[in-house]
Amino acid sequence: MNILGFLERPLEKLLVFLNDQGHLTIGWAIVILTVIVRLILLPLFVSQYRSARNMQQVAPLMQAVKRKYANDKRKQQEEMMKIFQEHRVNPFGSCLPIVFQVPVFISLYYVLRDFAKSHPDIAERSFMGVIPDVAQQFRDMGWGALVLAAVYGLSQLLATEVSFATSPQTSEFQRKIFRFIPIPIVAGLFLYPNVPAGLVLYWLTTNLWTGAQQVVLKRRLGPLKALDPADHGYEGHTADDAGAKPKGFRAQMAQAREDAARQAKEREAAKQESGTPKPKPKPKSGGGSSSGQKRRPPKKR
Repeated sequence: MNILGFLERPLEKLLVFLNDQGHLTIGWAIVILTVIVRLILLPLFVSQYRSARNMQQVAPLMQAVKRKYANDKRKQQEEMMKIFQEHRVNPFGSCLPIVFQVPVFISLYYVLRDFAKSHPDIAERSFMGVIPDVAQQFRDMGWGALVLAAVYGLSQLLATEVSFATSPQTSEFQRKIFRFIPIPIVAGLFLYPNVPAGLVLYWLTTNLWTGAQQVVLKRRLGPLKALDPADHGYEGHTADDAGAKPKGFRAQMAQAREDAARQAKEREAAKQESGTPKPKPKPKSGGGSSSGQKRRPPKKR
């Protein structure tokens, strides 16, 4: 028994309904299905975007806390929790949309894989002449697979770049990783034998929707304003030196090594101060104890 059967049946019925009543091909029905799913999950994505935005706003405060309490991890965690509670930041808020998207993606995979067998009467399973059959394996499409793979790769890159534009604090190292991600995904589409072409179409539509959604949310919520640590009791730190400008991976590693060396020197200096005995005061030459002075001979009468 498939544990995702409760999702597969509604998705399959919706595709058939759009084909029968909406007079759409199954390819266009997948596009409409993607839009419906994203509209249902829209509140979660808005919450995710706001949570990520709040995290970026308090990033300077978090960097200031790490520097101020570098030698006290417990105090550092307490201050972090205070920042999260005060500014309503949920570090795990960005995970909710993914949790709901994955079951839909897997269920649609099973629906499209067996769609030709379960609905042999539906002949219109194409999409714009590029995909002859959404239930067909992706790598068996010939030139259409190359076109769809190229468009998908561009859509993934577009969604990534839009995400970087709305998240200016992303480090250069993370940007390089996310820009590289479409390459192994596209290669996997040709290597894995059981990928329905309609599933790639669903993924492509999702990427285009995500890019447009990021742009709209950014315009609705306005520009990002990072909080200044000096205004929140962290004197000596500003939004500029607390992480507003991201550093590259090498710069971050160099800074981490410098901080570790500085902390080691501070601990060594503290040990020496606590373990060194205080020197005893030297006796004065003018008087006091007679142990260090010569005795004068008695005067003759």
